[in-house]
Amino acid sequence: IERLRISADLQLLQGLSEKAIELFDGLLREYPTSSVLLYRGLAHYSSGEFVEAFDDYTQAIRLGGKQWSNIRYAYAERGRALYALEEYQVQEQNYNEALTLFPDFHEARFQLAVLLSDLAGRVAVTSPEEAQRKLDLYEQAIKHFDKIIEDDFKERVAEALGNRGIARYQRWKNSPPEQRGRSVLESAR
Repeated sequence: IERLRISADLQLLQGLSEKAIELFDGLLREYPTSSVLLYRGLAHYSSGEFVEAFDDYTQAIRLGGKQWSNIRYAYAERGRALYALEEYQVQEQNYNEALTLFPDFHEARFQLAVLLSDLAGRVAVTSPEEAQRKLDLYEQAIKHFDKIIEDDFKERVAEALGNRGIARYQRWKNSPPEQRGRSVLESAR
């Protein structure tokens, strides 16, 4: 089994996703494990087969359970597949589910913050309700970036600082003038 898995991994690393999928399919017939599903999901994702990748990640999460060592990685990859499928609400639910299980899962928190900021930028302000929705999404993103910075998540602190600054600016810029009150520099403190 180990030789087959290594062979499939090498195929995937060499950009031979279709061959890797075939090898992972064979492995799954004999050893239906969450890890093999995760790796086959990566191969599907590399091939642009995002629905299949999502399905594999979901099965891996269900089969592996909370104690599985790669569950966090499966949640992160499932989020990437959902983004590729433009399933933003489901992607948000995916990250929230991961954070409910693992409150210290900073990568999921970072990806959620980026998603919320992205969604805020997509809101077309056609009514006061939509304007408030845009501001609320930026505020949620800022809170997640704050948590990453506060916890000093080394891999993402610099990106979180930059993205938080952008979200703060966008929140300020999209606020009604009478609510702005302070300059961008003052509101960043």
